[in-house]
Amino acid sequence: MAIEFEKTTSLEILPVDKVFKDSGEYLLTCPHCSRLRGIDDEGGSIHRLKGEQYQDNLCDGWYSIADSVKVVGEVEELPNYF
Repeated sequence: MAIEFEKTTSLEILPVDKVFKDSGEYLLTCPHCSRLRGIDDEGGSIHRLKGEQYQDNLCDGWYSIADSVKVVGEVEELPNYF
């Protein structure tokens, strides 16, 4: 039995302003559903990801990495949008 996730109805591309670096990827919370998501660091710094847009494959919401994004020291520092 497959797990079904609630899909967002928002068409807005929401900014992500905090990420956590974790061995080869950046973790963030989706601003639509608040689930923890990961983005490959692609062998570079966070500066390469600024302005990039991504779609959450669970809730279908879109988000972009803000130009002012900060890398936090603990995953617990990531925002909870609910």
